[in-house]
Amino acid sequence: MTITATLHTEQPRQVSPAATAGPHRGDAWSGAVAMLPLLASYAPFGCLVGVAVAQSSSPAAAWTGTWLIFGGTAHLIALQLTAGGAGVIAATVSALAVNARLLLYSATIGPHWRGTRLRTRLVAAATIVDPTWVVASRRFATHPVSAAGRSFYGGASIVLWFGWAGLVTLGMLAGGVIPAGRGLELLAPLCLIAMVAPRARSRDGAACIAGATAVSLAGSSLPSGSALLLAMFAGAAAATAARRWARTDTR
Repeated sequence: MTITATLHTEQPRQVSPAATAGPHRGDAWSGAVAMLPLLASYAPFGCLVGVAVAQSSSPAAAWTGTWLIFGGTAHLIALQLTAGGAGVIAATVSALAVNARLLLYSATIGPHWRGTRLRTRLVAAATIVDPTWVVASRRFATHPVSAAGRSFYGGASIVLWFGWAGLVTLGMLAGGVIPAGRGLELLAPLCLIAMVAPRARSRDGAACIAGATAVSLAGSSLPSGSALLLAMFAGAAAATAARRWARTDTR
């Protein structure tokens, strides 16, 4: 779940202390509904991870990582490195490097959880990944009431949490009958293309995709996770530059 990391770089609005009204009825349901299209776009990738789980040396332990890592790309990299003979430490470090982008996500929407219970913040931190961040950041940008937004985020997170586990499990069950190397490597790119294509219509979205793609290709020989992080920052920088350029043109 990484390609959306650089596709939405707008900061959330500043939330005033007065904007703390309770959540409206249906906010959680709205979040759940908003997550369904994203979950569907991740279906091929989730099944791909599930196939990798089934073909690992310890499928049960690998499936447990679905809940512990909760990040498709990091999980898949860990499985691939382990299958290639890398140690647990190397696989863990690579997975952490890939998920380092989540720190940026937390920084953008974290202020909306100020003053909440520690348990609430821990649950939100455990479920923040690309899809939940995308829907939450959009929600907070247009409806800056923190309590309602947190409820919206909760509904989206529940759908993704169980939906993603279901997709991985489905791929795991099918992994025993799907031959390895028979087009499975195309599932992840197809998933990413389905998610990225709509964003390419805007100038900053196209700049983001071009910048991230160029850096990904140039850094393909770098250690696992490094190229991804560089691509994320390059895409964000390109999108920001394109947005500022557009504002300059309109003056």
